[in-house]
Amino acid sequence: MQLRRWFKSKTDGSNYISVASGNSLCAYSFTQTTASTDWVVEHNNNSIIIAIQTFIDNELVEPDEIVINDSNTFTVKFSEAVSGVVNFMLFKVGATDECAVIVPSFTPTATVTPEGTSGVATVTPTATVTPTPTVTITPTNTTVASTPIVTPTVTPTVTPTLTVTPTVTPPPTVTPTVTPTLTVTPTVTPSAGTILATGYVAGGSQFGATTDKIDAFPFSSPFATATDIGNLTFVKSSATAHSSSLSGHTAGGRIPIRIIVIDSFPFSSPFVMATIIGDLTIAKSGAVGVSSATHGYVGGGTVSPTPGGSNTLERFPFNTPFTVATDIGDLLAPYNDEAGTGQQSLIDGYISGGLSDVTVQRFPFSTPFTVTTDVGDLVEGTGFNAGVSSSISGYSLSGFSTSNTRIVQSFPFASPFTTAVTVGNLTQYNYSNAGSNSLTDGYRSGGMATSSPFVPSATTDTIDRFPFAAPFVTATDIGNLTALSDGVVGLQS
Repeated sequence: MQLRRWFKSKTDGSNYISVASGNSLCAYSFTQTTASTDWVVEHNNNSIIIAIQTFIDNELVEPDEIVINDSNTFTVKFSEAVSGVVNFMLFKVGATDECAVIVPSFTPTATVTPEGTSGVATVTPTATVTPTPTVTITPTNTTVASTPIVTPTVTPTVTPTLTVTPTVTPPPTVTPTVTPTLTVTPTVTPSAGTILATGYVAGGSQFGATTDKIDAFPFSSPFATATDIGNLTFVKSSATAHSSSLSGHTAGGRIPIRIIVIDSFPFSSPFVMATIIGDLTIAKSGAVGVSSATHGYVGGGTVSPTPGGSNTLERFPFNTPFTVATDIGDLLAPYNDEAGTGQQSLIDGYISGGLSDVTVQRFPFSTPFTVTTDVGDLVEGTGFNAGVSSSISGYSLSGFSTSNTRIVQSFPFASPFTTAVTVGNLTQYNYSNAGSNSLTDGYRSGGMATSSPFVPSATTDTIDRFPFAAPFVTATDIGNLTALSDGVVGLQS
């Protein structure tokens, strides 16, 4: 990925990344020096938080909760008092070089009480001493990306009154102790995986035969046809897809029998075949996939050996060895091969839609729960639909329905809502497609195009793109997969 061309430096020392005309990415690191259960971070950018990482003792950890108080502050919560570092990214609309920079300042006051040595004498003079020491203070500030050295010069004026006998000891050297309160917010260069630059489409069915192919296409550059970059561990369709900052994962699916395997492939390095990293609790296909920063989530699905819908929500770690995923809670109702799709915010996962089902349900990433929560409805229930996420909203793309729809529906993450809104249309009536997203756009790849309800027409290789920020009428056809494909899944890095 070519990240350098988006990195700019202002004369005031701050850094930012221009992601689109009139927009900026601002990256910061906040150090919590005093152990606390609540780390309150005030960035004063009036902007959108898009990514947060917390470190304790230089190890990436997942907090109990992240609360976005408003557009200028957020709070990271832990079950016990700890100290550490928060790295976070801000998406600032309409200001390509307006990332806030906090300049530290302090004025310490030193109090000095010198001491003298007295002896025996018949004369009692009064001596007035006015030392003018120059104190250089170099506080140490620990940050993630850089360690700025702040060297303020403090020149206090000290006027002690010293009474001595004829034997006078010269005035002592005075070194006042100053403990300034210093808050430094350095600019941090985003780490690998922060900038989303590539979309991926994996598995599916091509010309009636299940495939293990993984295609990749660029988000930022024009292209004609995606690139075949490697293979999954099995030929399969109707799996789930999960993206971490370093790798892509697929879980379950049909080969044509349903399988239990979870595999992984790297985003950064060339590879031939994905690697098996663990198993689901039971073989399934047609489930819904959701991703947090540290885990993949698999909800519902048609299970084997007896076909039937499952309401299980299970989780597996991205970077820790494991054997079997963990059952962490239940969906509101069983989901089968006609299920909906998944979206994710920074702190919650969402499962939306399904054939004749308009429900949008939510579950927390950080807090134990029993059953997901119904938070609103889609405009129309659709099965085999694709899902993508911006920093503030979830999107459901087309799908299988009685109205033969090609609409793109959107619902907010932060605010309660009753019904989603239609924001535009894809280029085709389409289902069994793949969804991917960059920071600014959503993408739909492949799928089964249809000309009338419930009647498949033809498998497609089209890749559509639509904007998150601006209203649109119809998505744009930007390129093609390497083959006609349906039953595919989408990822991004």
